[in-house]
Amino acid sequence: MKISKAEYARRRKNLMSLMEPNSIAIVPSAKEQQRSRDTEYPFRQDSDFHYLSGF
Repeated sequence: MKISKAEYARRRKNLMSLMEPNSIAIVPSAKEQQRSRDTEYPFRQDSDFHYLSGF
């Protein structure tokens, strides 16, 4: 199921409506995870960041 750009924009707008004026939201993204010294796990974005941005 593909989520539209408009839906992501609606989600961000909803978050902004819950915030105080002139405030900012800090939404961390995921960091790369190492399996061993030279092998990484496949990257998976943090669910909250993905929910708001689609990235």
